[in-house]
Amino acid sequence: MPDDDASEKSITFIDNAKKIETKALQTLVDNFEDTIKSIKQLLDNKELLDTDKRHLETTLEMFGMMKERYEKRLDEDKSENEKINIFNTFIRNYKAKYTRKITDTQAVFSEYVEQKEIAIESMAELLFRKEKLEKIVPNICEIQIIPETNPVDKYRFISKLQIEKIDNTYIEDLLKSVLKRGKSIDTQIITESDLKDMIKKYPNEEETAPLEVLKSKISSRLDIDFKVRNTIVEDNMDVYDEVSSGFDAQMYFTLLSGEIRDKGIYIIDQPEDHISQRAIKEKVLEQFRRMGQQRQVIMVTHNPQFIVNLDVDNVIFLSKKNGKFEIESGALEYEDDEYNILKIVADNIDGGLQTIQGRMKRYEKNI
Repeated sequence: MPDDDASEKSITFIDNAKKIETKALQTLVDNFEDTIKSIKQLLDNKELLDTDKRHLETTLEMFGMMKERYEKRLDEDKSENEKINIFNTFIRNYKAKYTRKITDTQAVFSEYVEQKEIAIESMAELLFRKEKLEKIVPNICEIQIIPETNPVDKYRFISKLQIEKIDNTYIEDLLKSVLKRGKSIDTQIITESDLKDMIKKYPNEEETAPLEVLKSKISSRLDIDFKVRNTIVEDNMDVYDEVSSGFDAQMYFTLLSGEIRDKGIYIIDQPEDHISQRAIKEKVLEQFRRMGQQRQVIMVTHNPQFIVNLDVDNVIFLSKKNGKFEIESGALEYEDDEYNILKIVADNIDGGLQTIQGRMKRYEKNI
């Protein structure tokens, strides 16, 4: 300890002796312990054959020896770290006492020398890390992305991503999409300022780190590429973009007509809504015929095509006369002294007469 008259310009204290890194060694010992526990559990299994049991016992003994070897190294490193802690603590305490006795000039010079040593160590660490840097290039196994397909009747409902596969080319294109034209990242020499100049449409926020900006832009691109796209295929044609209220109804009736797993009654209100007369004639009527083969269908409609061309079993006509509801019902051919079902359809349903006339040959009736 120098006295007040000490002529030394300064004393440099090295109180940051580095401790030995023990994390990896501790992980190794823990892994050995877990493996030994797993082997012991296997040995407790009564189904284990004697030959396999002997192999496991030998393996257990070998793992036990390795565990002891690395535990010994770990204990030695921990003991050494305790010594380093004691040394650093002693030096810091001595430095504090010394600092109270030296002049300002000596203190400044001492601080300069210590910071210089720290800077040298930091530069050496950077050079060491730079030597270990490798040029990173995409090197992944190709992954095909198979669309999920659910065939129902004549439709195929497909869910798929915007991309069909993930491979090295995709990774390269992903990076190119967020960088300016002609720019590429060399991980061995890239700097923060270089990266900032490379990124396309760099934000104005100065405090945002270039690496965070790059990650954000890549994440946004991935969100787009991995967004699920749904499509509907009918007769090998993508009809998803054609979906409308009318098409929805046609497709819905197609699916209903193909449903054979459950039995029951369908009650359908005005199936003609949003569907053209042509579509009803060419598609929907056939769907209802198929539907009627599987179950009973009760339908409320104002469209004569469903009444006449489906040859329904029972027509129920509701009307209001003199403030009272009246119900008239029967098959299409039914008639008595009070009413005639075909005449009711012709007189009360828009287009009913024309539809019936189209079927006159079958019914041989005069309306």
